[in-house]
Amino acid sequence: MTIAIVVIVAIALLFLASKAGSLGLPKGSVVQAAEAKAWMSAHPGFQLVDVRSKVEHGQARIPGSKHIPLDELASRSSELDKGKPVLLYCAAGGRSSMALRQLRKEGFGQACHLAGGISAWSQAGNTVAR
Repeated sequence: MTIAIVVIVAIALLFLASKAGSLGLPKGSVVQAAEAKAWMSAHPGFQLVDVRSKVEHGQARIPGSKHIPLDELASRSSELDKGKPVLLYCAAGGRSSMALRQLRKEGFGQACHLAGGISAWSQAGNTVAR
């Protein structure tokens, strides 16, 4: 009986993963660091948003990003255009995935997040401003 439950849960998780870029996130909402430059080129007018803290943003950031800390996103989402793609990032991807869920609930249908955050961005050889 226990083995059957484990198998059913595993199959359900595989099904969900096939329907989304990452568990719990809408399909097509995760951008890998190695593909980020191509994504940016394919989405002219996109909005790049750093959801990290003020201290983190001051230490390093992706050039051209707008800084809206995650804890301020609900009150400042009106600064973003719902009609344009949004690429969110944080340090490693956790906060930006939370920000993604929040923006999607608010009607930002073209919002995505950078998997691995600025750490993955930097490791992929992309520019970081200091």
